[in-house]
Amino acid sequence: MDVCGIERAGPSVAVETPTADPAWPIQLTAAVPIPEGTVIDGNGITTAVIPELGRAAATVITGDPEFEGPDFDGGWNALRRWAKTTAEMGTGEFRELYLDCDGPRTSWVVEVQMVLS
Repeated sequence: MDVCGIERAGPSVAVETPTADPAWPIQLTAAVPIPEGTVIDGNGITTAVIPELGRAAATVITGDPEFEGPDFDGGWNALRRWAKTTAEMGTGEFRELYLDCDGPRTSWVVEVQMVLS
């Protein structure tokens, strides 16, 4: 993005979408928001639109020295327990928003989201 002279317009996002292929059970998309109307297609960058969420369950996890960073499994498991307790259904898609990740992994702040049906 530096080569293209474009600044990020928000936190980085990772989207995990289930697939029907057992060899590749998820499709992972890593994205950095850019200003609306900006299009890049080159230098290893492709512009794509990530659809808005209708409904999601979310929690925020922070860096933990015990895990040498955020406890992603703990965050995902908390969302799964909540969904089971409330009889909510997930779509299988999960997202991560990297809210504050400028320092070492033990200082990161990440929002994990379970997309709901």
